[in-house]
Amino acid sequence: MYDERKKILVIDDSSLILGSVSHMLGGKYKVYCATSGPKAMEIIEVNPPDLIFLDYAMPEFNGKDTYEFIKQHPGMENVPIIFLTAMSDAVHVKELIQLKPAGYLLKPPTPFKILEAAQKYLG
Repeated sequence: MYDERKKILVIDDSSLILGSVSHMLGGKYKVYCATSGPKAMEIIEVNPPDLIFLDYAMPEFNGKDTYEFIKQHPGMENVPIIFLTAMSDAVHVKELIQLKPAGYLLKPPTPFKILEAAQKYLG
């Protein structure tokens, strides 16, 4: 049976955040989870998402690198990416906004904020 729900990819090195966000969205959307940028690219190859929630501070392949890599991938240029970040200081927020993401949410995200963001881009 084909699942017609919109696909969301959640990328975060925290299994707690992955589980939480996946639970918040799972009833309405098809949710894929990745613990790193390289793992996310493997998922994108097979199941291109309609929306991405991306952790900004990850070890090795950070959110900025992952964002830029995804945006360069054919067919992913216009997929909205919303950053999830625990950093709210002016330096990090300015750096994040310069990437021109679809948006950003502070961690821990509330179910209302996550669903509101998803609905804004996916209906």
